[in-house]
Amino acid sequence: MGDKNDMEDMPGEERKTWVVRVKESYQQQTSSVWRPEYTVHTMWGPFLVMGCVMLVLGGGLLYVQGGYNEVEWDYTDCICQGSGMNATDYLQTSKASVCGPEDVTVSGDKYGTDFPVESLLTHQDFEVWNGSHANYWAGPNKRAGTFILNLGCRQTFRGIRLVNTHDFTWKAGATRQFKLHVSDTKSGPWAQVLDTQLEDSRQQKDPLPLQNFALDTETTAQFLKFELVSWWGDYGGLQYFDIERQIGPCRCIKVVNITEENNQAKWDRDILLYYGLDNFHQNHRQYADSRDDKQLNGDRLKSDGFPDLPFSDCEDPHNNDNSSGETLPIVPCGSIANSLFNDTVKLFFKKDNSNQWNPVSLLRTGIAMPFDKKRFNNPVEDSQLSTELEGKIAKPRDWTKQLWELDPDNPSNNGLENEDLIVWMRVSALANFRKLWRRVDHDDKKHTELKDGLNTAYLYKLEIEYNYDVSSFNGRKKVIIARDNEFGAKNTAMGWIAISAAIFFFSFGFLFSALTRLDQ
Repeated sequence: MGDKNDMEDMPGEERKTWVVRVKESYQQQTSSVWRPEYTVHTMWGPFLVMGCVMLVLGGGLLYVQGGYNEVEWDYTDCICQGSGMNATDYLQTSKASVCGPEDVTVSGDKYGTDFPVESLLTHQDFEVWNGSHANYWAGPNKRAGTFILNLGCRQTFRGIRLVNTHDFTWKAGATRQFKLHVSDTKSGPWAQVLDTQLEDSRQQKDPLPLQNFALDTETTAQFLKFELVSWWGDYGGLQYFDIERQIGPCRCIKVVNITEENNQAKWDRDILLYYGLDNFHQNHRQYADSRDDKQLNGDRLKSDGFPDLPFSDCEDPHNNDNSSGETLPIVPCGSIANSLFNDTVKLFFKKDNSNQWNPVSLLRTGIAMPFDKKRFNNPVEDSQLSTELEGKIAKPRDWTKQLWELDPDNPSNNGLENEDLIVWMRVSALANFRKLWRRVDHDDKKHTELKDGLNTAYLYKLEIEYNYDVSSFNGRKKVIIARDNEFGAKNTAMGWIAISAAIFFFSFGFLFSALTRLDQ
């Protein structure tokens, strides 16, 4: 072709011809013959090859994943121990029984209209007086008083529970001694069932403790009369009062034989427990966005170093709580945290020659992904959660525990760093999902029989405390015992996805091949 020096020595016409040939050499690389043509004639082969690859991959995943040991128990409609009731019905009954807290009425003596006796029916964490109304009851000034509680129907109970008062900021009165009487009619006759005293609570800080008092015998009645006998300060009073209702947590039990569907001599360590939910759409956009990552990282702070109100992505009413008279940030905020899964699980084992069930030690840590744990941090020292945050934050509205009560036995797994919370906050892409719940502690010195895994010669028992309601979204709950492996727990979804892709490639590969033959 020649170089630049050769071109300078060429005559004029030859130089023009040389330039044209150079341009054509580059234009040739842009012509159609240099470009691959994606047509049915050229692509039927690659499609069939990809179909073979995906078929082998899907079959391999199904063979490997499908062969792992796993026992699954759908306990949505399990029977609660001691009641004989279906768990779903039991949970609904405990929330709204025929004769429950919402049917209770009360009347009696009071200090004044600002301190109505009706305030006894609602349990609040803080005492509030807004100038005309208080959320607690104060009895008559310097004299005894009574109130009568109408349960709405005859109920059987074995105790009462109450919260004494410290009279807001005045600290002027609290109940000291009281007697409790019961009857089937409001006019009596009354039978005394309790006579006891309370400590002076005037100097205690909110929230005041919820106290339980057991009766000597089981009692059935519709009306209760609270008789204020003596008081601390100028008058007595209470912040909350109710009977100890018989409906408690539902516990379901299932004895499982891990050899029924698995004939291996032993389930090698490590053994994992999962919980599964069906028809729960964590991938809903508004639900998935309802969180404050800066708050979860412990960085959403005010100038004084305490948690500030959350970001606007945490929508009302899951962003703040003003029931105490002061607007407090909900920590953690948002719909995801508010719907935290709160069933509990226990696992027991029994040898064939024994009648004793031995508890299996289950680990609450090591269940969250390491990179997720880095994004969750407490705003204060782990050991100071309750002392530093009490009165500064509010718990999510549907939680039954405070933030610092998620794992009080392990400060490093408490609060926002709790791994149950971290696992739940990683939303699932599918409506049917499972999440890691617990790990079997194979290094537990108390039961060395399980150091190498689960022995199929033993019987195993699952005990579930049923708290999480799935009836509102027609969901299902399950617990899964599985053996850990390199690919995670048993999951055939990826295998079937690969098989579906193979079908897609084969279908179009054969279609393109047929069209090519017709053209020929």
